[in-house]
Amino acid sequence: MELKKQLEAILFTLGKFVSVEELAEHANSSVEEVVRTLNELKKEYESKDSALTIQQQDNLFKLNIKK
Repeated sequence: MELKKQLEAILFTLGKFVSVEELAEHANSSVEEVVRTLNELKKEYESKDSALTIQQQDNLFKLNIKK
């Protein structure tokens, strides 16, 4: 499974803020690759008419509903 889909699935399943390191561990990927992919996902959600968004607090990320 491609990393983007893995990260979406992990964030959806956990339903809480998750560190980049924890995401990298769950996805069997590097921290750098996870950060790059999360930034791509954030841009995708911002550019399309989606009810979802990726929130970031420092080094933590969460899949959430747009307000």
